[in-house]
Amino acid sequence: MGEAFLRAVGFKTTLTVGRHMVNTPFANPADAFLIPTLFEGISFNNQTIPYLSLSAHYLTKIKDRPSNEFLNVGEFSANRLGIPTEKTKGTIIGNATYTIGTLSLEGWFYQFADLFNMGLVQANYDFPEIHGLRIYLGAQGVLQKDEGRRLLGVVDTLAYGLKIGAVKGPAELILSYNSVSDRPDAFRNGAILAPYSFSNTTLFTNNIVSSLENSDSGDVYKALLSYRVAPNLTFLVSHAVFKFNNKADVSETDIDWRYGLDRIAKGLSFRNRIGIITSDTKGSDMLDIRVQFEYLF
Repeated sequence: MGEAFLRAVGFKTTLTVGRHMVNTPFANPADAFLIPTLFEGISFNNQTIPYLSLSAHYLTKIKDRPSNEFLNVGEFSANRLGIPTEKTKGTIIGNATYTIGTLSLEGWFYQFADLFNMGLVQANYDFPEIHGLRIYLGAQGVLQKDEGRRLLGVVDTLAYGLKIGAVKGPAELILSYNSVSDRPDAFRNGAILAPYSFSNTTLFTNNIVSSLENSDSGDVYKALLSYRVAPNLTFLVSHAVFKFNNKADVSETDIDWRYGLDRIAKGLSFRNRIGIITSDTKGSDMLDIRVQFEYLF
């Protein structure tokens, strides 16, 4: 199926039908690979009302990054979450985002048919800059409950996150925290379920490899420092500690640097990402190295 695209200029509306990229907190391109995650379905976006952005999506199929095949979203989700494969009617996503000045408020609803419903709220606020120092705050909350045929059994997830950041000249420091309540009778002890994601949701404490996504309940603490050495060179280092409730604790240190190659082609950059993961489980330590060339069209 090809992609049909319609834009109504007067109403600031776009409608996309067919196979395309979707950019939402829990369904997005996940484009650390050369080919991004793609979906098949219908997407609607509207920005007619000042300060308010509205969007809706109905997704029926998904193509993972290393695959050439579009699968029913239910089949993909069941396989990803380790249950018997089942086709479902699709995924419904709705969003309203209100932005005025440096305040942003987001509300998201997801219905993963026959699996679970999810609500996500997020707020971000930038304080006025003082003597070159800019401070910002973020907060988020996640609620998930089983729905329909309840293919996962009991889904009962309650989570929240907090973030504080400071920017001064070329340096930026971010301290973040996420917590997921322990639910012993729920699927994966109440973990945050993200069937379409690979450590790339909106969770404040995600890393190159480690994430609370699809894992377990528990708490995560993360510190990140980035420094822009030159207009085209940025270094980043972060450290996260995962205190799980029902599995071994994990720590991850990420070292990341990006070099802009605009002299060769505008939008081209070279990136080297290193993840150092240590675990309380013997033999689970690992070193993850990713070398990437990125080009922004």
